[in-house]
Amino acid sequence: MRALVRVLPVLVALATLLWDARAFADDRALQERLLDQAAAAERAFDPRGAVRLYDEAERAAPTSRRASHARARRSWLTARAEGDFGPLVELLRVQRLGPAEDPGAISTFEAKLPSFPDGIVRREGRALVAEAWLGRYATPERAFAACEAWLAEPGLDGAERALAIAGLARASDDLGRPDEAVRILSEAGLLDRPEAALVRARALGSAGRP
Repeated sequence: MRALVRVLPVLVALATLLWDARAFADDRALQERLLDQAAAAERAFDPRGAVRLYDEAERAAPTSRRASHARARRSWLTARAEGDFGPLVELLRVQRLGPAEDPGAISTFEAKLPSFPDGIVRREGRALVAEAWLGRYATPERAFAACEAWLAEPGLDGAERALAIAGLARASDDLGRPDEAVRILSEAGLLDRPEAALVRARALGSAGRP
């Protein structure tokens, strides 16, 4: 009897540990299901639903490693909630376009940007449009105007501004104005960027030409 009394607390502790382990495993399984549903909501262009599911996933097992993923995705989405997520949905749809997609989709999206509220989504939209005209559709006139509009956005950080200025210089160079491209980079203190060397070489090569 005494032996049982001594062993009983140990058995209770073991049972508690096993119960906690099973409960944690159940919570993790629920969390994984919620994360899968949240990812599916994102793919279906439902950021509001995804935020709710990521929140539930974090609460299902808040100390798990996957909870940090749920928090990160929820934070990314809520930082782009301006306009009740409408602009973000527009941006995500355009980002899903394939390389062979008609450029009319970019033009339509670009025309909508002025109606978006100030914020991250509109800035990211400007960047997407500029890169599409610079690269995929190789339309330097549209690219130059898009980069100017990007640079006019309020709230640009240093990295965003540098990318927009570099895009402006690249568009200018593509338009056959390498001297202007060099000036743009020089005035912004960006002559150390990789593209600057090529632009400067083209400017030197065109010097003295009629």
